[in-house]
Amino acid sequence: MEKFYSRPLLKAGLILGIVGFSLMAAGSAYLAFVLGVLGELAVDLGAEIMETISIGLMVFISILLLAFCVASIVVCSMALARCKLNPDEFDKKKGMITASFVMCVIMSALMLASIISSFSVGTILFLALFVLSAVFIMIDRVKNKELLAKYKAEELANAQNAEVAEIVEDK
Repeated sequence: MEKFYSRPLLKAGLILGIVGFSLMAAGSAYLAFVLGVLGELAVDLGAEIMETISIGLMVFISILLLAFCVASIVVCSMALARCKLNPDEFDKKKGMITASFVMCVIMSALMLASIISSFSVGTILFLALFVLSAVFIMIDRVKNKELLAKYKAEELANAQNAEVAEIVEDK
């Protein structure tokens, strides 16, 4: 019978990451739309070229952030499926978990840079959300090493018991 493995911190961290990236994606899409409309108005009103270029750059950055958030949502969702794997399979398939951790750290760094440039409560909340998500993900990823050692010891003991039972049956 297969033993049930639960990683509640990993699941919580990935769900927090998905929620945070979803909110950031929605905000980025809205910002890109509003800036796109503003850019069109600026061009129609005959704004200076530097203002138009800066609006275009902000739209481009918003679209890049949107793409990063969508990719992060996909990675975190795929990593969520790995929460119930046994320690050996989890160890073999830890790439998505590591990628989701890295994406949360990158977003935390962006939020920290944003706080330095302009302070806002929303940015602090997003920073806390992504830091908490990254910490939860890494805690369960590191705890898997301990679970893996126990799992391998159990597998070895089961194999030895099976060999002993086979020898006893043969005699």
